[in-house]
Amino acid sequence: MVVLAVPWIWLLLFLIAPTVIVAAIALAQPADGVPPFTLGLTLDNLALVLTDPFYRDALGLSLKLAAVSTGICLVIGYPMALAIARAPTRWRDPLLLAVMLPFWSGFLMRLNAWIGLLRDDGLVNALLAWVGIGARHLLYTDTALYLGVVYTYLPFLVLPLYARLARRDRCWRKRPPTWVPRRSACSCASPCRSRCRASGPAARSSSFRRSASTSSPNCWAGRRRSSSAACCGGSSSRTATGRPPPPSRSCCCWSWWRCPPSRCRPCAADPRAVRHERPSRRAAMGAAARRCWGARVSRLLLLWLAAGYAFLYAPIAYLVVFSFNASRMVTAWDGASLRWYQELATDPTLVDAALLSLRIAAGSATLATLIGTAAGYGLARFGRFRGRGALEAALAAPLVLPEVITGLSLLLLFVMLEQAIGWPRGRGAGTVTLAHASVSVAYVAAVVRARLADAGTTLEQAAMDLYASPARAFALVTLPLMAPALLAGWLLAFTLSMDDLVVASFTSGPGASTLPMVVFSMTRLGTTPEIYALATVIVAVVAGGLALLSLLRLRAR
Repeated sequence: MVVLAVPWIWLLLFLIAPTVIVAAIALAQPADGVPPFTLGLTLDNLALVLTDPFYRDALGLSLKLAAVSTGICLVIGYPMALAIARAPTRWRDPLLLAVMLPFWSGFLMRLNAWIGLLRDDGLVNALLAWVGIGARHLLYTDTALYLGVVYTYLPFLVLPLYARLARRDRCWRKRPPTWVPRRSACSCASPCRSRCRASGPAARSSSFRRSASTSSPNCWAGRRRSSSAACCGGSSSRTATGRPPPPSRSCCCWSWWRCPPSRCRPCAADPRAVRHERPSRRAAMGAAARRCWGARVSRLLLLWLAAGYAFLYAPIAYLVVFSFNASRMVTAWDGASLRWYQELATDPTLVDAALLSLRIAAGSATLATLIGTAAGYGLARFGRFRGRGALEAALAAPLVLPEVITGLSLLLLFVMLEQAIGWPRGRGAGTVTLAHASVSVAYVAAVVRARLADAGTTLEQAAMDLYASPARAFALVTLPLMAPALLAGWLLAFTLSMDDLVVASFTSGPGASTLPMVVFSMTRLGTTPEIYALATVIVAVVAGGLALLSLLRLRAR
């Protein structure tokens, strides 16, 4: 109860209460005064939204944008996630970090790079003219709108798809070698199939039963002579034709769907089983290489993965290159220079906004990790309890509510609290921190819950069987299991806070402009290489941190 009370109190105060306030105002009567409404119950406001062409067209355009962008993200992201899930183990972490690096570099700065790329005199039109298609007007069109939305949300789609595909792809990672089958892959000695379950007349023959009972060690260990003929209905020393078995080591395997078709043929006793022939050493090495990238990841899939990374990193490369441009124009190269880095170091507006954003992001991420961990742990370990469905719905609300609605509801909450109890005194860094934490709690809870569900409860039960108290078992077993999820959740909440513009615009006040707000205001006046220099610094810091983290993980292994 204590563990669940913390997220419940938070959600009631910063999620359910603001939603109730917005719903009450939506059903209120308009009035001339302060506040500009009188509480009541009317559906005129909802009818106006559905009948007025302005609101109806805006809502329809938003739904169309969301549906089309989601479809494009699925088309691009699913093959990328599939290629990463089927990649060799040592390549998965670098490929995932390469997907997450653009996500941590600030979407406003990357969208600024797309503005430079899509201009009439930008690189995209220059490339189209060079190919022969001809220059086109791309900026501030529907194409640019869909491109920006897809580019922003593509990493959000690839990561959960990879997690799901990697879990379903364990049969690729754990399949036994083709020439030395494991016991779990043998039809005669499988732990889940303790006896052969062949079908057809051969299964009822005495020779099949005798061979199946005497040749199991040879079948899974691959020692001495072949027992494939015995597994397939012949004697342990003779094949069905009366000839001695071939000298190659082979075995009947139930896992026929995991075997290369060119090296497998059905057994006589069971059509589901296949025979593995031991290849030569050179052929085995070639088969292992093809199994890592060739058989599991086709060339088309690799090309699609490379194209996806090119799409993600094209604006980042553009930012980095033109941050060293001597000219103020972001589309014309005028020589290399460090001018914009010098101006960035002496610009108090950007430096102060960056430091404020870092403080807000660190505070909101820590607060969201504490509350989200309690919620995720309760949902993963406490089974069925009263209010579980309501808690899951409350945690899912920030994931589906538009940021505009979330920011507006929190603004109304802070205003009403200030009028009622005098807190908070104005809006500033504190209100932005609380608002960002209320949005990030759902993401942290989802990460922690997934980690605990995947880990199971076996180790915790074993610790308590060894007379460890629940608190000691949590500290020594559960907490280390949760550590990767806690770090991932904290980084995710930190990134969401650093990138947020909409919620911060509603809940901030004078003197509390975050870095996205400053960058957005500068972009409206024109893009300068100073913003590119700031983005390059952020990318360098993030890339250095990820490289250090990867190095530490490699040393730990």
